[in-house]
Amino acid sequence: MDIVNELVRRRSVCEQEITEQNQKIRGYERAYESLRQFDGAVNTAQNNFQNVNTVKLNRTSELSSITVSCRTAQLYLEGSQRTLNGFGAKIVGAAFTGLDVMIRLKLGEYRLKIQNCENRISSLERSIDSLNNMIDTAREEQEKAAREAKQ
Repeated sequence: MDIVNELVRRRSVCEQEITEQNQKIRGYERAYESLRQFDGAVNTAQNNFQNVNTVKLNRTSELSSITVSCRTAQLYLEGSQRTLNGFGAKIVGAAFTGLDVMIRLKLGEYRLKIQNCENRISSLERSIDSLNNMIDTAREEQEKAAREAKQ
């Protein structure tokens, strides 16, 4: 019975690890979904920024008619256009692009971790099948030995 008990113990260890891998998968799936929702919020924010920026640029064009007679309006218009078209918009655009890249990388990392857990579960299930066969064989041999000992 010693060998059967050892095989049953090893099978139990595999089953426990499958449970642990499934828990990891659920955690990675929750993190993935949370990050995916955050990505949606980032995309919405980026679109809102672009829309607001476009509206502000369109409004600055209304000042162009008075810049000829008003130096303050001219300076304001130039500064606004530099901010909305230039450096400020580029910084915000680069920040959104960087954030998007990092989100994509992290989502890919979660997918890979989930796949690794699923591969490990498949391997453990094959081990369990093998252990079950070994257990059946060992029990049959023990029963055969017990019958032979009675004869």
